Amino acid sequence: MDRHYALDHDWRHEVTAVGEHRVGPRHLQRRRAAGAQRQRQVVGLLRGVGAEARRQIEARLARLGDEKAEAETAQSGTGAQAADFADLGRRLAHIAAETQAHEERWLELQTSLEALRDG
Repeated sequence: MDRHYALDHDWRHEVTAVGEHRVGPRHLQRRRAAGAQRQRQVVGLLRGVGAEARRQIEARLARLGDEKAEAETAQSGTGAQAADFADLGRRLAHIAAETQAHEERWLELQTSLEALRDG
């Protein structure tokens, strides 16, 4: 029996014996099209999830900016005690660290979304 082999994009045997088991070449085209459609759906879903996560990070960064402004205003106030300065300093350090972590995560998401868009 004459066997025909079709290779997928990774050079693996996609279907052996095309025609022998009544699997025609059009079946392979439909199979590839269905796979491509599923991949587009997954990419679309990932884009939506990534965009939502990015919006949440942006909202948190805005809140952190407000908290930082409040802490700086309180720190510059004339009625602040030494203990208040220490607490405000720790709070500002925490805000700075959280802001940096969120900004890094935002950049990771943005890079991933761009790779999905381009790929």
